[in-house]
Amino acid sequence: MKLAIKSLITSLLKVGLKKNDNIYLSINFFSLALSTINIKNKKNKDLINKNFLTAIRYIIGKNGNIFVPTYTFTFRSYKNNFIYNVKKTKSKLGEFPNFFLKLKNIKRTIDPIASIAGIGPNVSKILSKYPSKSYGPGTFWERFNKLKNSKIINVGLGPYWFPFVHQAEFNAKVKYRKNIVFYGIIKNKRKLKNAKWIYFSRNLDENNEINTEKIGKLINKKKLIKKQNLGRTYIYTYDSKIVFKEFVRILKKNNKILFS
Repeated sequence: MKLAIKSLITSLLKVGLKKNDNIYLSINFFSLALSTINIKNKKNKDLINKNFLTAIRYIIGKNGNIFVPTYTFTFRSYKNNFIYNVKKTKSKLGEFPNFFLKLKNIKRTIDPIASIAGIGPNVSKILSKYPSKSYGPGTFWERFNKLKNSKIINVGLGPYWFPFVHQAEFNAKVKYRKNIVFYGIIKNKRKLKNAKWIYFSRNLDENNEINTEKIGKLINKKKLIKKQNLGRTYIYTYDSKIVFKEFVRILKKNNKILFS
């Protein structure tokens, strides 16, 4: 086993990754790259991504599952001919998601805005037969949080990166977001279909930027977020169900906390 992979495994074990875990993985690729090898060409980029994925799969084993955000933001709130190709449309989230999408046996949601891809024995159950909406009942976060050992791992994104924030806002019934219909075309296998998609969207006329630091600090008073250094960056992990529940509880008490 290469030294780079061994060091990654050591860091992941220290942060609490275990056999049979179900992982939602977000990576700041360049932060990870600085912690491993210099980026000189595509081969090196692929090696960095491959090593990290190999380390995770080595720990969680054949029964573990990995989910990765592969958002494309393809659809628009007006009628158009933009096509979301489930198999081929690239993610706008950077190097790692697009590396992940090229792997064999990857499954991906039909979500033309905030798609999720996964690999593992249970991903089809989580990502298939998907409702025509990104957040709410029956969507990814509700399904993911019902899995045993569901953990969120983020690399180089800071301790207060909460990928489920919009689902939490939906559950907390915040007033500044509402369901808006988006339009486009979904290509799934060989079929093209004009589609409507519901996205829980904030009023775009408002300039307020979401900041999760305040709510993150309140959550972490219970020391729910684990941290482990990885070269020049950090790996953070936490139990998705527990932290999500806490996030919603705080947000229900103060709907404006993400803007304060």
